[in-house]
Amino acid sequence: MRKLLGKQVVYHEELYTILFNYNNGMLEIRNINSYNDVKLVNINEITIIEPTDIA
Repeated sequence: MRKLLGKQVVYHEELYTILFNYNNGMLEIRNINSYNDVKLVNINEITIIEPTDIA
């Protein structure tokens, strides 16, 4: 599996950063606009933004 920590992702049409990758396919993500908005989500619920996707 590729390294995911620090990657930008889209979750419910908002930008988040991956903080922690659990072995069971769960990710801990934080909203880039709020330090208090941290969520535990399944990897299938997010879209990873690759550096080439950002213009």
